[in-house]
Amino acid sequence: MSRHDTGAITAAPGQRVTVPLAPPRGVAVMHPLTGGDELDLSDALGPLTPVAAETALLLAGGAELDGQPADGGALDGLVAGDRNRLLLALLCASYGAPGHLIMTCEGEGCGAVHEVPFEAAMFLGAVPDVSDGTVETEEGPLGLRLPTGADIAASGGSAARLLALCADGPVASGAVAQAEVWLATADPCAEIALAAECDACGAVIGGRLDPLELLRARGGRRGGGAGGVGPLGLLRAGRGRGGGVLAEFDLLARRYHWSEAELLAMPAHRRRRYVRMVWAEGGATARGAA
Repeated sequence: MSRHDTGAITAAPGQRVTVPLAPPRGVAVMHPLTGGDELDLSDALGPLTPVAAETALLLAGGAELDGQPADGGALDGLVAGDRNRLLLALLCASYGAPGHLIMTCEGEGCGAVHEVPFEAAMFLGAVPDVSDGTVETEEGPLGLRLPTGADIAASGGSAARLLALCADGPVASGAVAQAEVWLATADPCAEIALAAECDACGAVIGGRLDPLELLRARGGRRGGGAGGVGPLGLLRAGRGRGGGVLAEFDLLARRYHWSEAELLAMPAHRRRRYVRMVWAEGGATARGAA
């Protein structure tokens, strides 16, 4: 009940990413974040709910829907999987897609860490075929539509409330499981589940990929080590924690004499490439300055 349209998707850092959407929408475009965007978001995201934080990030990324600039209401009206895929597109455009995820086995007495290959295009192209449908239950046909960001916000975290918002009538207890299967199948990116087998103990390692948390990790850290939610994390080249965007501005202003306005306007991915170059030249001294 979803299609994988990966052939035309380009997800290179520093470039805008075009993503197909669930009907009746056509396509969306995400643009790379700049240093100015990152600074604004660092102050704004903290007190926001997850849905509001997602929308703020998409607005900062200059989201376009079917060729027109999107507002918050339009973004909140997108189905959950489309919102997750657009956040992943923003991650790819701004920082580059992670080539691997770190998955830690939570089996009893294990704790083995694995580097699992990650292909962003596989998720970016997982487009729902439909936005609504009918499930045949023992109580009769039940009409359902895919939940949107607005629905998730209105549900207050209650799965039962969310299901009620997306159904065209009361949901009998015997129909809940069927309805949930339809929703999960119709929009596989509403909750992106990942699984791998642990080489050490043979257990199945499970986790949920949360694009919002990946963006927080990339935007709020300069890149090193493993981070993430639950057993999932990003594998990134070795840069330590600390500093942040302003520290990178300071480092580059001292090295290249760029103005604050130039640094604010520079795409995040390009700025971090320059930071890595300065570190490579200056070693520990440059790291200390950052």
